[in-house]
Amino acid sequence: MSMIWPIALVIFSNIIYQICAKGVPRNMDVMASMTITYLVGAVCSAIMYFVMNKNGNLLQEYMKTNWTPIFLGISVVGLEVGFIYAYKNGWAVSTASIVQSAFLAIALIIVGAVLYHETITANKIIGIVICQDVKKEIQIGIFGGKYKMNYTHFVSVAGLVYNENEEILLIKSPWRGWEYPGGMVEPGETFQESLIREIKEEAGVDVEITGFIGLCKNIEKDIVNIDFSCKYIGGELMTSNESAEVRWVKKQEALGMVTFPLTKKRLDIMLSEDNRVHCFGFKKEPFEIIAEQDFMVGKV
Repeated sequence: MSMIWPIALVIFSNIIYQICAKGVPRNMDVMASMTITYLVGAVCSAIMYFVMNKNGNLLQEYMKTNWTPIFLGISVVGLEVGFIYAYKNGWAVSTASIVQSAFLAIALIIVGAVLYHETITANKIIGIVICQDVKKEIQIGIFGGKYKMNYTHFVSVAGLVYNENEEILLIKSPWRGWEYPGGMVEPGETFQESLIREIKEEAGVDVEITGFIGLCKNIEKDIVNIDFSCKYIGGELMTSNESAEVRWVKKQEALGMVTFPLTKKRLDIMLSEDNRVHCFGFKKEPFEIIAEQDFMVGKV
């Protein structure tokens, strides 16, 4: 029993942890939420210490410490921030846990052998093989655990949003700089539903989709990007964890603000205002157009 209850506690606490990490508001800064988490954790730890040690002395305990509690704290911050951002970016609770556990199992077998001279047994080798099979089956890499197994392509949507002043909506991504809003299509969503949801989440506004602009494909990672034009119909501009800034800008100003090569290429097409559908394939790093062609709509 002494070996069972700690694992049971870990499992139960991990379930609650994953639910809470998934539930952190999308528009709340991750680091701000962590300050609340650790304040509560520190208070709970102090209470539990004195409950379990009636005559305990925290200062005496602190004198016994070495480097490990410090680095444990840093690693816990990394663990929790990683999970929260994973969930904010669309990973499902079940799949994110599977992916990290698969990699973690492999890493810890190596750590155990190198640092603690633990024997690598046949059972551990079988475990590694199973973990590798899990990774191959889910085929999701960096694209998010919410997508079902055995998918070969992923689809994202983006929108060029105009307001009544003929200004366009740009958001500032923490990773790519200024860009138009958009994101991955979730299972069960239509393209339209996904785009309306993503724009609302990233910029706080409601839109009506007015036209289809074109599509492009990352041929290395099999991601298809579909671009639409949209009309602003309501809502107030609002930032999120995916948008450090949100603003309306003039067309000419937008072209100068966007620097990420793929984003700039797609924005240039979006602003061309012709009636042709634009299609191209590309490699991302370094950015390279593989095939590009424009098409008339319908039978010609």
